[in-house]
Amino acid sequence: MEVHKCMIVLWISGLTWDLLDQVPGVALLRAQGAAVINLEPLPITGQKPQAWQMISGRNPGGTGYFDSWMPQQYTMQPVAEPTVPMLHEVIAAAGRTATYVNLALADVPLYLNELEARVDCLVVRTVAGSDMVMLDQAITAAQARVGTGGTFLLLSDHHETAVKRYVNLNNGLRSLDVLEVSEQKIMRWEETLAYHIGHGQLWINLQGREPLGIVAYHEYDQTCQALVTSLPRKLLDPESGVPVIERVYRRNELYHGDYLFRAPDLVAVLRPGYAPSPNSVLLGFDDDVVGPAPVDTRTTAGLHPATVAGLAIAVGIPFAAGQVIAQAPLTSIAPTILHALGLPIPMDIEAEVITDLFVPAFMQQFPIQRAEQRSGLSQEDEEEIITRLRGLGYVE
Repeated sequence: MEVHKCMIVLWISGLTWDLLDQVPGVALLRAQGAAVINLEPLPITGQKPQAWQMISGRNPGGTGYFDSWMPQQYTMQPVAEPTVPMLHEVIAAAGRTATYVNLALADVPLYLNELEARVDCLVVRTVAGSDMVMLDQAITAAQARVGTGGTFLLLSDHHETAVKRYVNLNNGLRSLDVLEVSEQKIMRWEETLAYHIGHGQLWINLQGREPLGIVAYHEYDQTCQALVTSLPRKLLDPESGVPVIERVYRRNELYHGDYLFRAPDLVAVLRPGYAPSPNSVLLGFDDDVVGPAPVDTRTTAGLHPATVAGLAIAVGIPFAAGQVIAQAPLTSIAPTILHALGLPIPMDIEAEVITDLFVPAFMQQFPIQRAEQRSGLSQEDEEEIITRLRGLGYVE
């Protein structure tokens, strides 16, 4: 058995199995390949964070991209895209040829048919639509380009899910006397212990880090634990009486890596069917803690990870035809692709290869390798850490 260098990765965001089952050739494709039914992201979910988890192979603590928004001086700030290497850059650094392109779905067949240069790995990223013929043509063109001797991966990093009820976590914190506002609904930071911003991010109003922080560092753990315990128990849907929060995590329970310092203090994972309200995302308020979402509301951001999961089908000699895996981490796609190409996996990609996708003979002949190099933090990132530590009183 040999490692085949020619691989095409067709990354179609928004795919679901229901959508794929309407494509004529997919039944045969599933029979020929190995599949992952649910590629689950880590909270906080959303299109950009999920894309970065898949293409980098790193959890958000390894990229610094937890959400599209984060607070700075109590205001919303967009998050810069990570500087860590993407999959095609890791492949190129290992001495192989790799190309990454973003295309409209309608342009995929023509691009693949006219492509002259052969590369070891071609990643084509696009977005699913409602045109089944166009979707079928894109998948067929990718398979034809690979041929019988190459490897084909059909991937999706996310899909949208219906939202039935909105949750305003700032209203919830206010109801528990954790967050205080004036009669004009202006934040009273000098009396606020914690607040919500983005899609499940809970931030402690910490002295030294926040401009008007009131929680001393020695009270930090106690404050976090109080919220971890109380929020799932006390924030209930008034219609059903059920908790709207499945669990509140401490950041180091979910994330790890060089950028953990950028993570929110706590992450609230809502139950399926619930999402942060638009006002809650923007550090604002609604009339109630829980309320109805508009009809036909669909999103990925802030939803339960299992409800917005991606999927994978892998076809080629290394992969076990007919194998079906119920669930795997979204971050495991990048190291799995590297291993299928016979390449070592960088040490800072800590996600594991999805070994059950491969035939045993391939795994025996090509054991998983780890590269020695680590990318490390940039000078700007190191300066950001020093600034935060100085604010907390650790650095003069």
